[in-house]
Amino acid sequence: MKKTEILWAFLKARRWRIVSGVCCLGLTAIVAAVWQLPMVPVVCLIGLCFLCLLGFWMVEGMDFAHRYRWIRGANSCDFLSETSAPKPADSVEASYRSLLLQMENEKQSLREAFRQEKSEQAEYYALWAHQIKTPLSAMRLLLQGVPIQQREEMYAELFRIEQYADMALSYQRLFSDDQELVLKKYSLQTIVKGTVRKYARLFVQKDIQLQMGPLEGTVVTDEKWLGFAIGQILSNALAFTPEGGRVVLAKEEPYTLLIADSGVGIEPEDLPRVFEKGYTGSKAPREKTSAGIGLYMTQKALTLMGHSIDIQSRPGRGTLVKLQLYNHLPKEKTDG
Repeated sequence: MKKTEILWAFLKARRWRIVSGVCCLGLTAIVAAVWQLPMVPVVCLIGLCFLCLLGFWMVEGMDFAHRYRWIRGANSCDFLSETSAPKPADSVEASYRSLLLQMENEKQSLREAFRQEKSEQAEYYALWAHQIKTPLSAMRLLLQGVPIQQREEMYAELFRIEQYADMALSYQRLFSDDQELVLKKYSLQTIVKGTVRKYARLFVQKDIQLQMGPLEGTVVTDEKWLGFAIGQILSNALAFTPEGGRVVLAKEEPYTLLIADSGVGIEPEDLPRVFEKGYTGSKAPREKTSAGIGLYMTQKALTLMGHSIDIQSRPGRGTLVKLQLYNHLPKEKTDG
């Protein structure tokens, strides 16, 4: 903090005291001149008064500078702390501090109420996501007696319902205060195969060929959230790739996962906005019901783990998604 800034703030705050002192010295000189008092005693008196005022201003200025630096550098809690804060200079400052303390207490109460409400909401969504799985499992059993053609179509719709239920739960967890993030080494191939297995029925139903290259090696990640991210990308690939198309998964050294499809691609004007919350694009299937939060959540989850995502696409030429993973903890996690 610059000294000139503090000096200017002090002069501005104490300008009337300084002006009053200078005016008093000026009036003394005028009275002495009118009455024709001896020059030497008058000059000595004015000089002594000026030195006294100057000493008073210096002491007050040092105290002002201490308070100014502290207030500019303190947060709200430090500002209201009785132990770390300077004592109030006067009753007005004490009243202001009392008022701020009351406002801080009210803010803390509101924050605690908000946290409690958010926690209850998260518990409700978690309970709902678990409860909805019971009728969904029952529906899967009931579908065994349905003709094969209709059964596969209904299985696909049932799978989408399960996806939406899981996404609701994942959304709550992703943006909660504690994301339950567990970073450690996992086999990339194991995570990818486990995720692909969930979508196997859709690959068969749409007659989309799946090609998987070697995925040996380990990455430092959160197994659940990386699986979620890969699942969202595969879901988009299946939605945008016509029947008879192809989806390819491969590894680019050292730790980049590639997911490419032969789908309709993404328009150039849509590509910069694919990670925006609620953005569905001009070619989104079922645009009337799409929430547009899949890639938004995917990017948030990957960023949380220290990974990154890049999407390259051309209309009619398919889409390539690159997940930049790591074999070590991100720097900010290591430092923390």
